[in-house]
Amino acid sequence: MDHIYGGEDEPMEKIIDVFVCKLRAKLLEMNDGLDVVRTVWGRGYQFEPKGFEPVFRHRVRVPR
Repeated sequence: MDHIYGGEDEPMEKIIDVFVCKLRAKLLEMNDGLDVVRTVWGRGYQFEPKGFEPVFRHRVRVPR
């Protein structure tokens, strides 16, 4: 956390867990239930894209 925020105004540690939980849910939905976010206890999280094949259920419009 200090590395990311430089010791200034760092968010409460639990908010990171909330964001990762929401991200994990979205990735699970896109990848038919394959969990690609691994919890590294005492360290944080790690993205493991092995087998990650996103399935887009909605068409995404990219602004130009």
